[in-house]
Amino acid sequence: MEERIKLQGLSFSYANGVNAISNLDLEIKAGESLLISGPSGAGKTTLARCLNGLIPSFYGGELRGHISVFGRNPQRIGPRGMSKLVAILPQSCEDFFIFPQVSDELSGGVQKSSGKGRELSPLKDREISEGIIKKLDLENLLDRSISTLSGGETRRVAIASILLQNPRLLVMDEPFVELDTETLEKVVSLLKEVNKRGTTLLIIEHRPVDSDLVKREVEINHSLLYDGKPRRKEEKVCIEAQTGPVLLRIRDLYFSYDDHYIFDGFSEEFRSGEFVLLDGRNGSGKTTLLRIIMGLLRPEAGEVETLGNQNPNVWELAGRVGYVFQNPEKQIFADTVEEEVVYVLKNTSKMGRRERAERTMQVLREFSISKYRGVYPRYLSGGEQQRVALASVLISKPRILLLDEPTRGMDNNLKKMLAHYLANYVKQGNLVIMATHDPFLSSLATRTIRLKSNGC
Repeated sequence: MEERIKLQGLSFSYANGVNAISNLDLEIKAGESLLISGPSGAGKTTLARCLNGLIPSFYGGELRGHISVFGRNPQRIGPRGMSKLVAILPQSCEDFFIFPQVSDELSGGVQKSSGKGRELSPLKDREISEGIIKKLDLENLLDRSISTLSGGETRRVAIASILLQNPRLLVMDEPFVELDTETLEKVVSLLKEVNKRGTTLLIIEHRPVDSDLVKREVEINHSLLYDGKPRRKEEKVCIEAQTGPVLLRIRDLYFSYDDHYIFDGFSEEFRSGEFVLLDGRNGSGKTTLLRIIMGLLRPEAGEVETLGNQNPNVWELAGRVGYVFQNPEKQIFADTVEEEVVYVLKNTSKMGRRERAERTMQVLREFSISKYRGVYPRYLSGGEQQRVALASVLISKPRILLLDEPTRGMDNNLKKMLAHYLANYVKQGNLVIMATHDPFLSSLATRTIRLKSNGC
């Protein structure tokens, strides 16, 4: 079997006419570890889909050029034929799983009733299999339903699941988003071990990646821009803001899942002019707290006073409090980007049609998505969808902004743009509360609240 991956003159356009890859030439040796970088919408995720045959068999479109993955043509034999060679961890893990239970997902669905006990992995080396489960702290999650997990826990299960497949080529699209620092170090350590055992790694990522993990960086923007040693590109943006009156007050908050208390008497105050970082390990309650503040979850006891309202629901806060989800697909529903962005303004503002149209175009330009105004949002890349979600929330100029991993899929230039936007937003007397493990955006925080497993 040929010991390389080779792309020659690869070009691909989606059925809607979006040109994703243009005349790309690339050669990757078996056992290499690569960082695939490039701006949002540059074709990185499309490249991953080409390598396991999802393109064009699942997505349609027009593919030209030649692809060989260890001597096989993914477009000829399709995803099923490539499944033992290539495994892909997608940006969004929600649609990754086959089974509802963590244990079944990690065992490939082998049931106890087989008479052989529950096998934890298709890997032949059981010690390695169980080592992956242990290193990712999944032993206590095996009996949990995947739907009850936090974003970081979900990603840990997805990473374990894909490592247990033991593929020859492992492609990971934004694998480190939602992971706390401790878990990130464990994942990187596991990936180094996997690479040493001969697995070829392609990591699509906008954040700096451990230089001991990736030895080569390939940057694309539809075609090849750079091929060489990995580079570091991030820079800090500082916030100097004056704090003002209390906009949000939480008193003696209690909330639990399945009789396990996430918050047990949590109290805190948040003021205008603050940029507050919610820190803590995966599953510590960061997303839960944001959902409670937004009125999407009701506390079992305690009080949430938001802009003078006691325990308000989501409809009472619309337009005044904005919430950007971990996964933008969960809040995008309109037929076009323009309709998505203007929706909240249209339903909460007394603006006239002309003023509303002018505000919409302003926000589309601010988030560099005006060229997509007539495009169906779900056709966009993950980073582009994230910008649409941000624009649709910020168009109404909410007094309080809640952000849950807002830089997913964003390249460094877009992160800097967002950082400057948020810095100016806070200076205007607004409040930002953000949950993220992205060190670049974390550096903006004026203070940090660290949550533990009981929300304290």
